[in-house]
Amino acid sequence: MYDVVIIGGGHAGVEAAAAAVRVGAHTALLTLQKNALARLSCNPAMGGTAKGQLIKEIDALGGLMGRATDLSAIQYRMLNRSKGPAVWSPRAQVDRDGYTDAIERLIAARYPELDILEDEAVAILTRDGRVTAVQTAGRSTPVLTRSVILCSGTFLRGLIHVGERQHQAGRYHENASNALSDSLKHMGFPLLRFKTGTPPRVVKSTIDLERLERQDSEADLWFFSHETTRRHREQHPCWRLHTNEKAHGFIRARIDESPMYNGTIQSVGPRYCPSIEDKVMRFPDRPAHPLIFEPEGVGHPWLYLNGFSSSMPVEVQLQALRSLPGCGEAEIGRPGYAVEYDVVPPRELRRTLETKRIGGLYLAGQIAGTSGYEEAGIQGLIAGANAALQVLKREPLHLDRSESYGGVLVDDLVTLDIDEPYRMFTSRAEYRLLLRQDNAEARLGEKAFSAGLISSERYEAIRRRSDRVQRWIDRLKTVRVPRREVYDGGKDPARVESLDHMMKRPEVTLQRLVDLLGSDLTEGLSLEPAVRKAVEIEVTYEGYLERQRREIERVKGQEKRRIPLEFDYDSVPGFSAEAREKLKRHKPESFGQASRLAGVTPSDLAILLVFLKKTSGGAAA
Repeated sequence: MYDVVIIGGGHAGVEAAAAAVRVGAHTALLTLQKNALARLSCNPAMGGTAKGQLIKEIDALGGLMGRATDLSAIQYRMLNRSKGPAVWSPRAQVDRDGYTDAIERLIAARYPELDILEDEAVAILTRDGRVTAVQTAGRSTPVLTRSVILCSGTFLRGLIHVGERQHQAGRYHENASNALSDSLKHMGFPLLRFKTGTPPRVVKSTIDLERLERQDSEADLWFFSHETTRRHREQHPCWRLHTNEKAHGFIRARIDESPMYNGTIQSVGPRYCPSIEDKVMRFPDRPAHPLIFEPEGVGHPWLYLNGFSSSMPVEVQLQALRSLPGCGEAEIGRPGYAVEYDVVPPRELRRTLETKRIGGLYLAGQIAGTSGYEEAGIQGLIAGANAALQVLKREPLHLDRSESYGGVLVDDLVTLDIDEPYRMFTSRAEYRLLLRQDNAEARLGEKAFSAGLISSERYEAIRRRSDRVQRWIDRLKTVRVPRREVYDGGKDPARVESLDHMMKRPEVTLQRLVDLLGSDLTEGLSLEPAVRKAVEIEVTYEGYLERQRREIERVKGQEKRRIPLEFDYDSVPGFSAEAREKLKRHKPESFGQASRLAGVTPSDLAILLVFLKKTSGGAAA
């Protein structure tokens, strides 16, 4: 008998399994291929806008993704440096095979007690509304378990399209899983059909890379994982280029052969990651769209053509590709394709990612309506931790949207009516200045330790670093010197000011103050790079940060007011018909969640608040 069984060995699955083991659960990971753990199905890169913040949070919660990224990274870039630190987002190109190898080595070294079972799950068995076992194709008896985390990716009734060609698969050459969809239907779950796509892999030796714009790794050293102290692999470039009217013309001329445009594909794809045919048809006035050739790995013969996702016939993909600069002799190693797959509407989930319909059944990753490695990873970690915590009868792990991007993601999933694959952006987080990529450990360390996801030694190290940051801030507030000692002083150079006030000026950095004042400032304090950056941000943006903290405190009381799951919305007079339907459909767990449901008006919320105050179950958490 297992405490937790995870179905699926992708990014959600491995983080779920690792988290469940860290918390202390007897855990098994059920996967079709043991040697395909956390395989990069699409681009050979990790992180990016908001996604880099998610990896940092996974690392802060003890997960694997950050360390595996650093072990396999062949190019590092911090996106949005020209903007404020609220949207700085780390991204890395990785060696595709190297990433999977890193995950496998980390699991073998750190989680030897994890059982990895190579088999296909065909049914989830239940009794009295709770999970009891998983039936597999290769075992005569079910795998008994107290909870199940379904992390099926694109494999549930996966159907791949390349032009008019179709075949059942979750990835290009990997079999789909059809029986589990029937099992979910039998349990009463509604199913949606979503779509995603991937571009062609192009043979590197057939591209004249000298004609393209080279993009190298940046010199500044930073990492995704708290463990990493150096770059582990030689850094490699990417190459930028653009489409042109000739390529667009080839696509337009045969658009009726696109499964997306001739009605073959009926499902919904990610709005923010359109195919090249979508770009050409939806934006006819744009003469060019940016593309980038990304290396599949060190010594790998293929390049990934980011921005050229397509399900057009192979000959159309090749014709359009060969019209691009440097690509006149291009050959395709694997064509781009679209894949349709089954999804459970995430309104079926609680904040713990346990389903409302079946106790002990959790969903994470694309089955729950998201798109992306990083989104899957944080969901898997949350689901794995909560499944284990429930079995061990401990308090669940809840991430609030005011403290993490993971909290924003989960809250959006369970409150919004998701009708397309969900992708994380910094714009989705209203408190993004507090949720920076550099402070994930400080934000989440206490919750990670309380849940058993990180060791006491690591938690103490986080506390010590936070203490060093605060001591520096206190020192800067205390030390006062004449302006002229630091900068030109403006109209009143002799005026004495605190150093934290001076740091509001763009030319005054902490390193400048240290260089000018020396031991008078640094006595008893250390200034490693991570502490210096944290201090500069906290001091420079102090007013904005304090404003966001006050706003969080202001809404926290009503935000956390609990709504009993059995609350009878039909008994409350005055709701609009739409609000009543949405509240009954989503069954929000808190007043804050109810306030974010589309169609629930301020008037509806006022009525709801009155009735919650009359019930003991509506007390603030």
